[in-house]
Amino acid sequence: MANPNHHWIEEPDFSVAEWDARGNIVEVLGRIHLYEMAVAAFDATTKMRPTSIIRLSRGARLLRERGSGPDSERTVGARG
Repeated sequence: MANPNHHWIEEPDFSVAEWDARGNIVEVLGRIHLYEMAVAAFDATTKMRPTSIIRLSRGARLLRERGSGPDSERTVGARG
């Protein structure tokens, strides 16, 4: 039987995740619908986990990345 409430389920556009140096996801920290909130979550996460690789992405597209060094943040793609 189909779920009659399927329209309540959202599909967030953006995700914030921690990655290891080998390119594997360690933990998905947030899935967020609004870009501005996703950037805020990314910024907060990079402060909370300064030695981790944190990436903000939209689907397979990488938007921002913060590596393990203090000057390693880069913006990869534009807001989508």
